[in-house]
Amino acid sequence: MDQNVKEARVLVNPFMFVTAVNNLVDNGLKYNKERIKHIHIRLSIGARDTVVMTVQDNGIGISHNQLPYIFTKGYRGKQEATSNGLGLGLFFVKEVMRIHRWKIDVKSDTQPGTIFSISIPIIK
Repeated sequence: MDQNVKEARVLVNPFMFVTAVNNLVDNGLKYNKERIKHIHIRLSIGARDTVVMTVQDNGIGISHNQLPYIFTKGYRGKQEATSNGLGLGLFFVKEVMRIHRWKIDVKSDTQPGTIFSISIPIIK
């Protein structure tokens, strides 16, 4: 884990936070055809007093036409047809973001991989 944030206090539900991060990491490993799989987690200070956590993988990526749907309950993209899942992982991630009033952004293409960025307000 790269960490360039020295110290910042944020308010989280520990179970929800850990499960959401686990879902992002799990997707990065599950939808990855590479022999050596990479997951990078970075923390940085973002704009407007936020901590930004970035989860980046080297997996198969998500096509631009599927990006609007990836957080929809039960949605599984075409390339996911060969893997196990119910289409609930990213839906849960989005719900955690909504409940905490955090922001999540995703950047992806069909190669190479996906980057999820979560903006978490710092408690002053």
